[in-house]
Amino acid sequence: PDWSPDGTQLAFQSNTGSELLRIYVVRADGSGLRPLTTEKGEASEPAWAPDGRSIAFASDLDGDEDIYVVRPDGNGLRKITHNTVDDMGPTWSPDGRRLAFGRSTSGWEKTSIVVLDLATGAETSLAHVHDDIVWAPDWQSKAEL
Repeated sequence: PDWSPDGTQLAFQSNTGSELLRIYVVRADGSGLRPLTTEKGEASEPAWAPDGRSIAFASDLDGDEDIYVVRPDGNGLRKITHNTVDDMGPTWSPDGRRLAFGRSTSGWEKTSIVVLDLATGAETSLAHVHDDIVWAPDWQSKAEL
């Protein structure tokens, strides 16, 4: 699960009422539960944007795992990564300009952390490993340094 930046909502994954994992949003008091994703594919690992206007998540909607972004009301679904490998575990940079996520190729034999600049589409690949898994990166704000 991931709290919205203002602490009023929670995004999470669940297979409640479905055979597939879906992304849901609920208010902090437990009311207003609603699905953000459909039953067309699995969706997992939601991450709120720092401005609270978007939620990134991983989904196999088009066959392999890619990163998608959707508004908290369920509108504006956009596919962010377009490839034939598996991308998962998205997390936003503190300024909301980049997403970091894990990427798996060759059936989990090769994994890396990828940083994607949302404005330019440029990708930087970090932390390459073979026969092991790197995934679910996190950012550190300047205030924490």
